[in-house]
Amino acid sequence: MLRIYYTELPEDVLLDEKNIPLSSYRRERLRKVKAPAVRRQMLCAELLLIQAVREWSFEAVVPLEIQEGEKGKPGFVSLPLFFSLSHSGPFIACALSDHDVGIDIQKRSGYRESLAKRCFSDRERRYLEKCTDRDAVFTEIWCLKESYLKATGEGITRPMSDFSLAFDDPLTLADSDDVRFWQRMDARYHLAVCTLNGGVPDPDRIVKAELRP
Repeated sequence: MLRIYYTELPEDVLLDEKNIPLSSYRRERLRKVKAPAVRRQMLCAELLLIQAVREWSFEAVVPLEIQEGEKGKPGFVSLPLFFSLSHSGPFIACALSDHDVGIDIQKRSGYRESLAKRCFSDRERRYLEKCTDRDAVFTEIWCLKESYLKATGEGITRPMSDFSLAFDDPLTLADSDDVRFWQRMDARYHLAVCTLNGGVPDPDRIVKAELRP
């Protein structure tokens, strides 16, 4: 199972966190954040996760019980599911799966050669140099690699240059056939999802959500 939820929240929508059944995990994270825009993104992410879980099971209890694993990756305490969240500007994305999963959403950015040399493998840089739209492909590679690090829970603790996309069909890593990717892009944003350990690469449900506080 793989379900993807996403939403674009207009800047003029106000959210009152007092009316949102926040998990203790989210409340603790919010306690450390002062920037209004970041707090708003975090509230939206929690709302999207709640909606995804409630559609999976009407009997799911909120506030959700979430705790950090050994690598700091958040997970459900009792639900037999894995989740991942990402946000960029007004876009929020959530992946829900029965396997380890990571999701990343990125606003298209300009090609940065110095960053590609530092974070991409030789194989990825060769692939990038053959492409005509390097801005789009740079964002694509970055987003895919971020989704993998979120799926494994390694985040910033593992250098991006330590692994490489294979650019095969289906898309996977160069040294692993247990990793699968799915992606979608438009002129502004790129969305990538990574599943591990036999998780299906293609979502069985994609939902453009309307957040309901």
